[in-house]
Amino acid sequence: RGRDICAKFSSCIGMSLGLTGITLLVVGNSVPDALSSIFIAQKEKGDTAVANVFGSSIFDIGLCIGTGYILQSATEGGDEIDFDAGRYNLLIILVFLPLLVFLALVLGFNGGVTSLRYWHGPILIFLYLAYTTFAVIDLEYIMK
Repeated sequence: RGRDICAKFSSCIGMSLGLTGITLLVVGNSVPDALSSIFIAQKEKGDTAVANVFGSSIFDIGLCIGTGYILQSATEGGDEIDFDAGRYNLLIILVFLPLLVFLALVLGFNGGVTSLRYWHGPILIFLYLAYTTFAVIDLEYIMK
């Protein structure tokens, strides 16, 4: 049943079924972290919200990817796991752009004060939407 819903959704938006599945998986994984950061920030605990974002990212990159590769390698008899990083180079490099902009906003444009301002929000949201749009278009091309 879930596959049928995903297939209908992917045909409605003109995206491949595989990419739609990956996108829904990413959204389902990220929404709880995003909501907790939003709720924490609304309680004026910005430092905790930022720590949650970085902690979640480090967890996903370190533990989740690391464990996944260990388990896959173990089931394959310890063989190397092929990953065609060349196909994803630009996306991997672009992951650092929001981090660099965030650091520039927090450290560079606040007159020496480390804080987030109201106008930083739309910039960061725009970067997210731009990266996500580019990633979907690029991955759609790569997966064909």
